[in-house]
Amino acid sequence: MELGYTGVAYNHSIKGAMSNSDTCAISLIPLSSILQVAPQTLFNSVKFHRELLNVPVNNPFRQYTRLTVAVDSLIQVAALNSGNPVLKTYDLVAVKPSNQTTFEQACKVAEVDLIVIDFSEKVPFRMDFQNVKAAIKRGIYFEITYSHLISDIQTRRQMITNSKLLVEWTRGKNLIFSSAAASASELRGPYDVANLSSLLGLSMKHAKAAISKNCRSLLHECTRKKQYYQNAIKVERIISSTKPVDSKEAWFCDGDDYISSREGDLLLNDVATKIPKISKAIDFASIAEKIASNGFPLKDWLSPSKLPNMSK
Repeated sequence: MELGYTGVAYNHSIKGAMSNSDTCAISLIPLSSILQVAPQTLFNSVKFHRELLNVPVNNPFRQYTRLTVAVDSLIQVAALNSGNPVLKTYDLVAVKPSNQTTFEQACKVAEVDLIVIDFSEKVPFRMDFQNVKAAIKRGIYFEITYSHLISDIQTRRQMITNSKLLVEWTRGKNLIFSSAAASASELRGPYDVANLSSLLGLSMKHAKAAISKNCRSLLHECTRKKQYYQNAIKVERIISSTKPVDSKEAWFCDGDDYISSREGDLLLNDVATKIPKISKAIDFASIAEKIASNGFPLKDWLSPSKLPNMSK
């Protein structure tokens, strides 16, 4: 959030067959502890970076849930379909193929949003243009993680070599960059990520799109899948309110709500109202001790008037 981003996806990874225990149990993470210590610091940082990136200050910071499934058989790929109740509990679904057969089926059949390929190691299958083209035609995006580009020289060299084919074939279309960061120290700002992406052969225009425009397009595609059945029937949520709400507002909420439940929205205006006249410096050590292992609800620091009156 402080780097200027307007959203984050919390990922849960599984390998092989799914079960009911894999239903989304991700807790949305609030910044209540930091706000209690020094909201001024957070507010100023977010405001500065958003203005630098020409992002509206009043846009909420949204949180999404994501499932990444590593598959090694056709049966596991077949489970990635729109009727799977486990997948419906996540905002985004990604697949990580581990052999030639699963890669081809992921591109042609699997009902997912993202295809993940680990380019920091030897790719366990042969990528070909026709399969990549088929995936793009179906609205599937390919993900490249940048955290490996800032690791050791050998890993960086391996990743640049392995990912260049995909970059050339997609020409930046349906390509996104994400962090896959294991710690905050591995996160980089949008401009830094764009510069790292250019190492793979992308123009700066396409590199910027891979962390902005393409990500928004991915969310729009997810919305289309959730709202429409076979591109014909639109499914809308029922609002428990007597106040009339038009169709667009009912789903998108402020016109920019894609697939987020809004429960974890961080509103900068709410942060500003909590700024004391004198703010203390952030004591990160004490903050880390207070944070629960499973996170804590973001909506705790949202004012009641900002909470959505929407059924889940």
